[in-house]
Amino acid sequence: MKEVFTEEEVIKITIEHGYDGSEFNTAKWKQRGCLQMDRTQKMLMDKLETIYASVEVEGKGKKRRYILTDKKDEVAEREFNYKGRIASQEDEVMKEYIFNQLIKKDGLSYSYSVWAKELGFFDTDTLSIPEMIEKIKELHYGNNVIYNPKEIVSQFIKTLGNRNKDVIEKSFQRLQKENRIKVSATYYFKMLNGETEEVTKEDYDIVQEGLKEFIESKGVSYYIYSQAVNSFHKSEKMKSIIKEAKNYLEEWHGIQYSFKSFKITVLNKEVKQEVSKDEFETAYVQRLTKLTKDRQEKDSYKKSISYWQRFYYLNTLTLLIHMGTEEVNELFKEEVKSKIDKQEAYALDYMIYQFEKDIEKENIRHTFGNV
Repeated sequence: MKEVFTEEEVIKITIEHGYDGSEFNTAKWKQRGCLQMDRTQKMLMDKLETIYASVEVEGKGKKRRYILTDKKDEVAEREFNYKGRIASQEDEVMKEYIFNQLIKKDGLSYSYSVWAKELGFFDTDTLSIPEMIEKIKELHYGNNVIYNPKEIVSQFIKTLGNRNKDVIEKSFQRLQKENRIKVSATYYFKMLNGETEEVTKEDYDIVQEGLKEFIESKGVSYYIYSQAVNSFHKSEKMKSIIKEAKNYLEEWHGIQYSFKSFKITVLNKEVKQEVSKDEFETAYVQRLTKLTKDRQEKDSYKKSISYWQRFYYLNTLTLLIHMGTEEVNELFKEEVKSKIDKQEAYALDYMIYQFEKDIEKENIRHTFGNV
């Protein structure tokens, strides 16, 4: 599905998906209300490419328009080196492991979540949520600020799910570019009678566009909705929206839900690199922890008033160790040293935040009381 946006609109889209909107703080934007075609604009394009399958630009200055096609189910991670985005050493190891597994599964077609299980990724369905919640309670024992361990575990499981999908999707893309496999997408509806029906891309897009419009009419972005659907931690408002969306699909389209499947055809079965399951898992964890630490260093996380974001990296290391990934033990020991100081800093920030909220409420009360 192709959509056209102004530059201001696409920056706001990136903010909705977790980026900091730094483009609005540049001198050029403040002077002209648009970006210069420089590194900042290129970085904006990179951000959009983590959200959409295709990003194009037309026009100049304030008349510049961004053509965005096929929104992704989840936001992909951005990868950098000094020359731009390239595959890391860990990505290459994971790609070769995936290819070696695909040789045994030539011709099969699955959704990304099922491919993750078939390829031997961490299976989030097998994790014990109560045990993980207890582990987080132990980690933050004695903390004097209210936090939600259920939310922390939910975000961790969501991170693993997103990461699984991102690794598989990018590996498929690279292998196809190398002419080693062919990826064919097919589209399906889960019907009300429980049967699965293959449909055209056009029919799939019509349903997705309608659902997106319905969700956004409720004041929620489609991305936030899609992340919440399979999460076990939801607000009451989100539970209500998910229920309404379910009713919308049933009443207007006669389906339970829609999904995509990806058929893999292996074009060249030559194995370029033998990779064991242990080597794959090591590469996966190393890449995950690096990306997690990079995200923790962003101001939107480092200064966040949300507890799970403020301790995102530490929580991730804790739960990875709980899952048996001992290679992050040293990283955890180093990170936990600053836990108390960071908790005290967070408690102060939270107190100021609540104080300012109370003042704002009081001002609103007096304003309306004087009308």
